Amino acid sequence: AALNGQDTRRDDGLVQEPFLAFVVPGKPVGKALRVTTINGHGSIGTTPHSGSWMQLVTFAARQAMGGRPMETGPVELTVVAVLPRPKRLDVGKLRHDPGEVPAPCKPDSSNVIKGLEDAMTRAGVWRDDAQVSDLLVKKRYHAIGAAPETRVEVRQVVVPLHEAPRKGKRG
Repeated sequence: AALNGQDTRRDDGLVQEPFLAFVVPGKPVGKALRVTTINGHGSIGTTPHSGSWMQLVTFAARQAMGGRPMETGPVELTVVAVLPRPKRLDVGKLRHDPGEVPAPCKPDSSNVIKGLEDAMTRAGVWRDDAQVSDLLVKKRYHAIGAAPETRVEVRQVVVPLHEAPRKGKRG
């Protein structure tokens, strides 16, 4: 949810304005793994297509970081994966909204996130993608006249400290 220039309190902490926001142009790609067997020994790697997209994410994240230090605490990650709009949505009697519409198609959201988190770790956004404590992912077909892209926002999650009861004399 947009924070409109101010912090938003939640029941489990304080989510701040995005400390990082960037857009990766082009079609979002899920992280696909390929298993190669040579002389009975297997190795696992990403496919060239997903590897190229992850390089774009790494580059965009590094540019957005602008030399800031990596985040060391819990973060909220918001991702909008905007996919190519199928022509079937815009022809015939049942025309869909010309804006972005939900995209129930491949790639799987979880695979997009795997690649994105790994690329952001490589870019130095955080130490480990395990720091993502809150995650919101949306897949959409692009609006008419727009293009595929991936929009990313990262916010710090600050957990308020509560003072422990003082040990003292009872009166």
